[in-house]
Amino acid sequence: MRLSTRSLFRAALLFASSVAILNAGLVYQGGQGGTSYGVAQYGGAPNNGGATYLANNFYNTQGIGARADILTSPGGGFLTANPVVVNNIASTGVVGLPLATWVAGVSNVNGTIGLAASTITGPTVGFALTDANADGTGVASYLISSWRADFQWQGAAVVNGFFTNFLAASGAFSSPLSAAAVGLRTVIYVNNVFFVDLPELVIGARTANGFFTGTAGAYNGNAAVFNALALGRAGFGVNLNNGDSVRAYSTLTAIADPASLGVDSSADFSSYFQSGDIGVNELADVQIPEPGTIAFLVSGLGLLVWKRRSSLSV
Repeated sequence: MRLSTRSLFRAALLFASSVAILNAGLVYQGGQGGTSYGVAQYGGAPNNGGATYLANNFYNTQGIGARADILTSPGGGFLTANPVVVNNIASTGVVGLPLATWVAGVSNVNGTIGLAASTITGPTVGFALTDANADGTGVASYLISSWRADFQWQGAAVVNGFFTNFLAASGAFSSPLSAAAVGLRTVIYVNNVFFVDLPELVIGARTANGFFTGTAGAYNGNAAVFNALALGRAGFGVNLNNGDSVRAYSTLTAIADPASLGVDSSADFSSYFQSGDIGVNELADVQIPEPGTIAFLVSGLGLLVWKRRSSLSV
């Protein structure tokens, strides 16, 4: 089933972020990021293991070496996508933040992306993704966001705090063969020294049955819609003093086949965070334009997402 034009432009929202403003002591200092959109074929047998990733050379532009954090499969029996540079339809390159982009109805040799949009303001990120390809074609639309956000801790010292990360998604399926996956990886540096690689957050959902993997979380779904959340809390205490720098590198990957992904704005994380936690994710909404409009709006508080561009390789 091919998604209708109306469905494409009413795509639900998905949010993710890295180093959030959950603690007022983190003051944003600027950053860099980029976004890539594309359509790729699946390959190989069902992945019955854990989540799999491609190397992301965005990090080479940041001087810290490559990291494998571009999600290709959530595992659990899902197939494996191939979101490499040659399958990109549009890319921004590494640029300063803020950054807002969108594409709709653009094709490559594999197929056609529906509607995809992303906004990175620095401490806020939002995105939406739909896939416009027919059932059973063996291809999926994808969005990759990679970015760096710099913060300074201002205020009272933190003793033995914890960095936390979360991801919330909702979506809609359009066929009996629909599937969707979202992944978020974040690494934290304090005073330019590596501090912690936060737990991987991965959500996978499909029409036939629900699937979730991660440190903690929940999934609710049926044959038409789903909502899911993933939570991670680093098992390391962090001490921060006034003037300390906090740098967060993140990559968010969304894959749809055919499906629409969006923010689960109803997700409640208040019972998860603890006193002294330094959150690295908040929700942000991207309002998708109706046909004929030329811009989309961003609302809500959120984090940054870092995107991958055509200048990068895997």
